[in-house]
This record gives sequence, C-alpha cells and structure tokens, in this order.
Amino acid sequence: MKKFCGLLFCLVSFSAQAAGDQFWEHKDWKVFSERNAQGKKLCTAMTGGDGSDMFYVVAAAGGDISIYYREQTYRGMKPALKKEDSIVFRFDDKKQTEYDDVQVFLGVDAEGIPLATANLPGGWSAEVIRTMRASSSVNVLRDNPKTGKRALVGKFSLAGFTATLLKASEWCGFDASKLKAP
Repeated sequence: MKKFCGLLFCLVSFSAQAAGDQFWEHKDWKVFSERNAQGKKLCTAMTGGDGSDMFYVVAAAGGDISIYYREQTYRGMKPALKKEDSIVFRFDDKKQTEYDDVQVFLGVDAEGIPLATANLPGGWSAEVIRTMRASSSVNVLRDNPKTGKRALVGKFSLAGFTATLLKASEWCGFDASKLKAP
C-alpha cells in the first residue's frame, strides 16, 4: 500500500506540473500560477492567510493586474466589510501614499461562505505596483462616517513582494518594470 500511495502522490504531482501550476514563496509573500476555466494563465501573489485577512495582486497572462484586500470570512457570519464602507489603502513610502478609490464587493462562494473584498480599479494598477515596490507595508483603513476618523482594518508586510512580482511576471509573461495604465 505504501508504494501505491507514493505512486499516486507522484502521479498527482506530475499532473499538477504538467498542467503548468507553479508555487513559490519569498519572505512574507507567495505566488502561484494556474489556469482559469477558459485556459487563461493567472499568477496570484498574496500575503496573509492561514485564518487571517489577505492582500492580493493577481496578474493575467500579458499583465492585466488586479489589486485587492480580502477579509477572512466564515460560514454563518456576516463580513465586517459593508458595501457602503469607504476603504483606503495607505502605503508607508516616503509620501505615505493613499488610494481611496477602493470599491467593496460582497458575495457568497459556491460553498455558501460569504466573500468580502475591497478592490482598486484596474486603472491604478501600474501606479500602485510602483508604490508597493517602494514601500515596506500597506495599511487597509476604513473611514468612520460618524467620527471622521480612520480605523485600521489590516496591515500587510511588503517584504518579498518585489521578488514574487518578478516571479509572477516570468510565469505570466509581462514586464513588471514597464506596467502601464489600461
């Protein structure tokens, strides 16, 4: 039985490699590639997870990039994010750059687990990637309309981000140094 399980593991591993799925980690970030239902290759770089909120940079083959925060949600519980929330991504670069054109999306996955994400519009991707490469962390903040103050929703390290971005650019065929707004 041991040999069979070992052989089965080898076959599963070989199938994943043959399909082009890849995985790599560096410092606080990891990147993996996979193909979507239409066969298009996607490279996903992320930090967080393991029961915590996550921050993502997802690139499609050719360089179409999405940047978003995802709340860790659980079945039977409402997400903390609300559709009307005003979310800000603040980076700790020299300018303390902020992006406040963040949109909240709520949904439910196929297993009934709520989904809550805060996404930047695609037109900001090139600029935000440059800012991320010049920063060591990003804070996700929520404006409180009653007090006018901002509350920290999540803080994410950018240690290892540039290396994972370069790995994603290698796998998904885009030049990480020459990103342009769509």
